[in-house]
Amino acid sequence: NSWAEFVFSNVLLGSHLVRWGSRPPQEVLTIQAYGKSVIERTNMLVRNMSLNGVLRT
Repeated sequence: NSWAEFVFSNVLLGSHLVRWGSRPPQEVLTIQAYGKSVIERTNMLVRNMSLNGVLRT
């Protein structure tokens, strides 16, 4: 788990957890899938920046 995944998962959890209780299961799954794709894209971006020497991890 990268730091970006940790941060983004916590942000996504914080923003959606409060509303999950009143959401239908299908919508919850959609949110989780969206969050997962955001995390994956972010990790890819972070890795690319790391490879290019822009970001030192």
